[in-house]
Amino acid sequence: QSIALGEETSQLQNVLTNTSELYFEENRDKISMLLTLLEPALMLFVGGSIGFIVAAMLLPIFSMSIG
Repeated sequence: QSIALGEETSQLQNVLTNTSELYFEENRDKISMLLTLLEPALMLFVGGSIGFIVAAMLLPIFSMSIG
């Protein structure tokens, strides 16, 4: 609709510029929210991975000292 209006009023460049700015702002907000949610999840994943590696290294040592 906005493109048709821009063509009718010979302001297509301005309409497309405004539309691109609108979508840019919307996408920037969505990406910011996604990164805010993704950061704690990645921290848990990295922490769990490190914990798994440490446990995988220490459990054989403990089992050798017990057995």
